[in-house]
Amino acid sequence: MAPKFLRAAKLILVLFVATGCAESDQQNEFEQQAFSVPEGITEMTVNGTAVPGAGDPDDWRISPMFAGFIEVSTPAFPNPVNLNSPLTINLDIKGIESISGLAVFVFRDPDRLVGPIYTNDQTSLSPGLETITLQPIDFSRTGNPTEVVGLNRILIFDGRENLITYGDVEVQ
Repeated sequence: MAPKFLRAAKLILVLFVATGCAESDQQNEFEQQAFSVPEGITEMTVNGTAVPGAGDPDDWRISPMFAGFIEVSTPAFPNPVNLNSPLTINLDIKGIESISGLAVFVFRDPDRLVGPIYTNDQTSLSPGLETITLQPIDFSRTGNPTEVVGLNRILIFDGRENLITYGDVEVQ
């Protein structure tokens, strides 16, 4: 009886490790995609309504690590955004104690990451709506508006530096 039990335990362990590796590979691939040059936007009105036919399928996807625990309920809006107007992103936290803190970074060029431009240091975010409000001028390292006009990629991480989602914003 012991050999059958050991074989079953080994099989379960192999399946568990293989599944973990697959999820890790998917997370790594997601992160590589996130650190590519910004391209395209999901157009949103000032009221947070998507412009029909103007979506970017690469924007605001949830990473494999956080699938089922959080959703982007309203992508960055308005998009495009004026330099002096606030930008809002609404996240829907689904799980209890599933998200530990938030940090938002931005870049135009993957080698020039700026931030964090927003943080929430709560150890465990409560389920429900989490609203992030950003000022586009904060996308600049120096406060120079010319550094932020054009496409910018916003990256949202948890407090443990795990990428949750990303999307592109056009600043005008």
